[in-house]
Amino acid sequence: MRQGVKVLGHQPGIGRPIEDMPDKFREWLVDFGDSGYVVRYRIDMGAATILAVRHQKEVGF
Repeated sequence: MRQGVKVLGHQPGIGRPIEDMPDKFREWLVDFGDSGYVVRYRIDMGAATILAVRHQKEVGF
């Protein structure tokens, strides 16, 4: 999980834009076991600020 999130520190633009949100809001999928996590973040001045982390199986995310 940590390695997956560390990528954002070096390449904040790597995630996909979140639908119906400004382009600076993105999400990055991090594999973990047989599923994974969705990391939602915002890019400000070239840095990624993590807003939420949820398991992919959670409802409503």
